[in-house]
Amino acid sequence: MLVTHVRVTTTMNTEDGHVIDVRTCTAPTEKQHMIYHNLHIKHTPLGRKYLKSSVKRKDVVPKNEVQNS
Repeated sequence: MLVTHVRVTTTMNTEDGHVIDVRTCTAPTEKQHMIYHNLHIKHTPLGRKYLKSSVKRKDVVPKNEVQNS
């Protein structure tokens, strides 16, 4: 029943070549929400988390170096 309530990571590249990861929980279904309520726990137990890596990715081309075709 709770297997579909998952944690998702969205990854974005910045113009300066860094990587930002945003971690969030999916929205629970009505049945899942009722289970969490009956157990007296939050329906989104983990909050949103933002991570910016300090290591630059080599495969990211800075915006000013992109060539128009």
